[in-house]
Amino acid sequence: MAAKNSKHLFAFDLDGTIVHEVEGMRSIPPDLLATLHHLEGRHHFTIATGRRYRSAISAIEMLPKMPFVICHNGLVILDDAGKIAFRQQLPWEKAQEIALRIREEGEWPIFIFDGEGDTPDFAFSERALVGSHGVRTVNSFAKNRSLIFKEISEVPIDLHAHLLEVACVSKAVDLERLQSSLVTKLPLGMRSVLVRNCGMKGLSVLEIFAKDCSKWSGVEWVKARVGAEVTVVAGDDENDVEMLMGADFSLVMDHAH
Repeated sequence: MAAKNSKHLFAFDLDGTIVHEVEGMRSIPPDLLATLHHLEGRHHFTIATGRRYRSAISAIEMLPKMPFVICHNGLVILDDAGKIAFRQQLPWEKAQEIALRIREEGEWPIFIFDGEGDTPDFAFSERALVGSHGVRTVNSFAKNRSLIFKEISEVPIDLHAHLLEVACVSKAVDLERLQSSLVTKLPLGMRSVLVRNCGMKGLSVLEIFAKDCSKWSGVEWVKARVGAEVTVVAGDDENDVEMLMGADFSLVMDHAH
């Protein structure tokens, strides 16, 4: 565990910062992993990822023990037992409005939940599964964690409490156009973030969620609870911007967009 007298909190993005392509597979390079373990017992340490906790757990288990893990771009923070310590929910009415705006632009929305317990990670329509390569890709690696519906009204009401964001998975160039089109059309208090390094070959993801949440808001939450004074962060994508700008010391990967 982190040294109790440490005043430094290190917070690192996962994909593209900690996790890289190693011999054709996404993994943590051994020398980098050794460096991260060197921090253990010396400073406070956390991961700030845009991934769902379930998809990040294999990488997290390789890392030093952390008091908290920041997931879903700061929308969910879990403690060292994997229990939710913080969660920012998205009102269902706003999610429906966002989904409608995405469809008006010719793309297919995906509802994203926190995946707590037996609840799914993703929900999308049957038509989206047919019409979107991005949706099919998401479903291919999350079949047991996807809810497929005909109409939005069919999404079980008890899932609404676990809703975090609405997303769209497609080619980066199409999502850049979509993001530009949605600038003035999103509900009050919402924002969009384009993540290019999302772990799906040839695809990126546009995520829409509460404007007051980010990886940086998560870092500040953790910082207050571990008693740190100085923040050191590293990242490589658009969802890292607030974290990189807010920290005392920031490192940007050389492959960053």
